[in-house]
Amino acid sequence: MSQVMTDRQIAEAKRNKLLDSVNVWAGFYRANPHRFVIEVLLIKLKMFQQVLLYMMFKSDNFLFIAARSLGKTFLVAVFSVTYAILYPNAKIVVCSATFKQGRELINKVKNELMPRSTILCDEIKRIIDGQNQSEIIFWNGSTIRVVVANESARGGRSHILIIDESRLVLSDIVDRILRPMNGTPRHQPYMDKPEYAHLQEPNKEIHMTSAFYASSETYDKCKAYTANMLDDKRKYFVCDLPYQLSIKNGLLMRSQIENEMSEATFSDITFMMEREGLFYGSSEDALFEYKTLSGQRVLKDGLKPLEYYVSTNTHIPDKLNGERRILSIDVALMASRKHRNDASCIIIHSAVPNGSGNYTDNIAYIETIEGAVTDDLGLTIMRYYNQYKCDYMVVDAQGVGMGVLDYCMQDRYDPMYNQTYSALNVVNGSAYDGRCKVSNAPKVIYAIKASAKLNNEITLAVRSAFQNGNINLLLPENEADFYLPKVRGYKSLSSRTQELLTMPYVQTSQLINELVNLEYDVVNGFIKVKEKSGMRKDRYSSLGYGYYVVRQLGITQKKQIADKNALSRMLGQHMKSSSLCS
Repeated sequence: MSQVMTDRQIAEAKRNKLLDSVNVWAGFYRANPHRFVIEVLLIKLKMFQQVLLYMMFKSDNFLFIAARSLGKTFLVAVFSVTYAILYPNAKIVVCSATFKQGRELINKVKNELMPRSTILCDEIKRIIDGQNQSEIIFWNGSTIRVVVANESARGGRSHILIIDESRLVLSDIVDRILRPMNGTPRHQPYMDKPEYAHLQEPNKEIHMTSAFYASSETYDKCKAYTANMLDDKRKYFVCDLPYQLSIKNGLLMRSQIENEMSEATFSDITFMMEREGLFYGSSEDALFEYKTLSGQRVLKDGLKPLEYYVSTNTHIPDKLNGERRILSIDVALMASRKHRNDASCIIIHSAVPNGSGNYTDNIAYIETIEGAVTDDLGLTIMRYYNQYKCDYMVVDAQGVGMGVLDYCMQDRYDPMYNQTYSALNVVNGSAYDGRCKVSNAPKVIYAIKASAKLNNEITLAVRSAFQNGNINLLLPENEADFYLPKVRGYKSLSSRTQELLTMPYVQTSQLINELVNLEYDVVNGFIKVKEKSGMRKDRYSSLGYGYYVVRQLGITQKKQIADKNALSRMLGQHMKSSSLCS
């Protein structure tokens, strides 16, 4: 006679059957996460996305070099929610150079993934998306949290560490702050039983980034990951995919790439790194190394475009005690449509005494102007010289620069500011005596007619200054995005003015592009610098001219200090002698 089951036994049997089913399907989808996304979350994936998602689950260390428009943030978002659902109580931390950048993943989940999947919506308990906190909390205890990759990330804990655009995160921050918080593995209660102790799960470290310079830390990491991927005992994976894959999969239109390449501002180096996924770098004997240059990007703020000061009725900052402002310009009066390598470059140097008799050169502002005529360019630099309260001007007086120099030697009316700017005269070189017809015009212009010897001196001086920390540059533009919204009146500015505020930071990146890609020959014992075909060196030239004057000011200051000390010693000896005689 069969035994009748009680209600409790029936409920227990159903529960065990459900748990057995969950066990089978959870194991299946953990082994095949791409199928979980497609079959359960009902989110479509391209074939390359399926492969990458699979390897993200199977690897303990994952590095993806992704071209722009390849859907890097989408892939990270899909991985994060999938892992959070399949592994209860998982702590997933997304780190990025700025909080704004990290929040893009949360926005991707909210605005793209959740509308596609009601099951995903049911799994999520709450989303916090504020200015200082961004987090997704799941019903099963898992979390996805955004942090900024800096000292403030200390104290957190993670099982999955995702570093977004990792080329912008210093390895020192990764080693000291991020990796330590990714140390404790996910631990479920059943793992306390001896028979399940071997199921402990290693944590994961995932790097997503675009390519960069071959001298960067990212390239070194890429090589290290490649070596470890070839070792069967290690679970490493590295992959680099270019823009052609985006076009093939309908994520990017070919016409967009063609339009981008046709623009006057097109940079083949930037395209190579961001679109083709290629690391670009100079040779080992290059004049300027990227690592050295990037280490000097420490200035949070510099001088802003004049349009900002006019729009906000803001006062241009006064000079610091002992500060000297130098406006330097490399002159080009006609843009080259064929090579796109002719442009005038204006740089404002903020030279500040550093206590050793020298000056530290803070590059406070950079702007390039293409296709200008003599009078327009001359008025622009006289306007900048006066409005920014500069002390000296440095002009490339070779060829067409001579016309700009002559323009500045006369009084000029500026209709924009309704001001007349007084004529300026040359401070160096008797060859220019008599060119300025305005008597008593202040001698503040350094006219540069570079010889092979002077060019060699300037090149070595600029190289040494970067190596010794005597030239400082503005922060990378992605870091500037964090500070610029705090600028007075930022929210009320027009989109054009907001864009102009980022211009000096972008120009600084272009300056570094020029420096790391300069080529040179040694002719008669002197270094002769030249740009690669189709590239520019106008920013480098303007920088070099300006720093030449900064060095002259330092030499003068040192001489004055030495003379003052000598006079003090002489007076001291005289007083001592007088005392002995009395």
